[in-house]
Amino acid sequence: MIPPAKPYFPTADIDEIKLSLEKILASGILTLGDYTREFERQFAIQGDVRDAIAVNSATSALEIALRVHNLRLGDEVMVPTSTFGATAAATVLQVESP
Repeated sequence: MIPPAKPYFPTADIDEIKLSLEKILASGILTLGDYTREFERQFAIQGDVRDAIAVNSATSALEIALRVHNLRLGDEVMVPTSTFGATAAATVLQVESP
């Protein structure tokens, strides 16, 4: 079987990731800690926006993005034909929620 992708990580990157992971695990704060805040800050800089908020999944991100548009039953939302089921499900659930 040929894998769809085989990412390459230089040894220096692996060492940095290991060190960061050790710090996170030792702190006992797995989410919403210093690393998350730094990620959000850097992401906002890259996106040239004031704020960025990390969420637990792409599904949550889709639901948030859809909420801002106040979709109503009958509104048209286009989704890719080849995608994970959560893409369409987030749309349906958002439109059906009160």
